Amino acid sequence: MVVAIGALVLVACTSAGSTVATSSDPTVQPVAAHGDEAAIQDIPWAQVGPGWTLAMWNPATPTRGGDEPTGEPAGDTLFLVSPGGGRYKITTLAAPTGARLVDWSGDGRRALFYDRRQDDSTDVIEVDLDTGTQSRFNVKNSDVVPRYSRPEGKAVLLAKSSRIDSPPSLVRVDLSGNHQLTYPIEQFGSNMGPDFLSTPDGTRLVLGAETGGLAVMANDGTGVKMLPVPGQKYCIPARWWDADATIIVASCDYSRELWLVPVDGGAPTPATSPSCPVFG
Repeated sequence: MVVAIGALVLVACTSAGSTVATSSDPTVQPVAAHGDEAAIQDIPWAQVGPGWTLAMWNPATPTRGGDEPTGEPAGDTLFLVSPGGGRYKITTLAAPTGARLVDWSGDGRRALFYDRRQDDSTDVIEVDLDTGTQSRFNVKNSDVVPRYSRPEGKAVLLAKSSRIDSPPSLVRVDLSGNHQLTYPIEQFGSNMGPDFLSTPDGTRLVLGAETGGLAVMANDGTGVKMLPVPGQKYCIPARWWDADATIIVASCDYSRELWLVPVDGGAPTPATSPSCPVFG
């Protein structure tokens, strides 16, 4: 029996502003039928676009009551799945592993994972979707979560959460783990996160600010601009409201209210009311 343990959906597999459409040309490489499994070399890249999914699967037998699965642990397998349900096997990670699938590069050809290790460090793993080749680098911290830079994923952003002995941080490294930039997020006074959102073109980052609302900065850490949200404390930049990335959907005061926050500094507007929060 096969159990799904994680998935990412592709919304655009090329540079910002472009997508790959499914072709009806009979000469184009066909897509695997629903329920069929094909090899990595059979991926019809000309067809891959919105609606395709990356999914992790494991053959462990489900159990009830918290029992551990029996037998030898098996590695997690990465599949590329078409909107119609055909799947393509990319690679299998070594077992045992707790690797989590967290991002898909903007160029559509690479997947990003992280794996917590027992020595209080984190392995950041990249899989080439063309070949199944795995590469990795290690971060000497167990509290980081990696994300690809935008628009094409030529670097990795490492977000480290707050600990008793160290504040949160946001660092950009290259695909080999070499340091490129430490973002000046301490000025936002946050004991949360860091929660951040990149513009589709990768030129700016939006971050949560404990001082109330959000903050915008350039990709090089300069040009910080505060975006206060009236009457709110810490806000999480959840997603973009529009295709042009001019308005942010922010979850404020610990996910209880949603606000629409213009990046240009215009007045935020509530998307939910205090009497009808998102949760609770």
